[in-house]
Amino acid sequence: MLTPTGQRGGSLGPPEISAAPPAPPRRRPRKQSNPHQGAEKVDPRFAGVTLRFQIKPDSSLQIIHSYSLASRSRSQAPPTGPEANPGGSEALGPRRCASCRTQRTPLWRDAEDGTPLCNACGIRYKKYGTRCSSCWLVPRKNVQPKKLCGRCGMFLGPNQGPPQEG
Repeated sequence: MLTPTGQRGGSLGPPEISAAPPAPPRRRPRKQSNPHQGAEKVDPRFAGVTLRFQIKPDSSLQIIHSYSLASRSRSQAPPTGPEANPGGSEALGPRRCASCRTQRTPLWRDAEDGTPLCNACGIRYKKYGTRCSSCWLVPRKNVQPKKLCGRCGMFLGPNQGPPQEG
């Protein structure tokens, strides 16, 4: 007679139970148990740290850091005007959609004249080519001709959009 594995002799009782299964590995918390803040600002002239990465001939990585201090004194005002801001309207303040006035969007789109539009308004404007000539409202639905703007009451014309690609 064959005996099942785990049984002793010819007894027909339940099989022997071995030791308890191993405990699952402990999960580490995602956050630090005792978070700490960065260093206090000691030098008011401190402007930041620049890191430069170089790969050495032996394929190791060398990180070179340099600290920079503000070059102008507090009495001097920062330069103003368009030549002082080559980055465009982004550095002047938060961007705002010309149509829906939102400041949060995953992607900013500019109209052909540089007018900032949020992702949704920019897609609608490109698709339908309709906007208010006065306040830049891009209607939410494809409007019928001779419809008035819901914001300022001006005419929404279908030929005011971007140039059509042929």
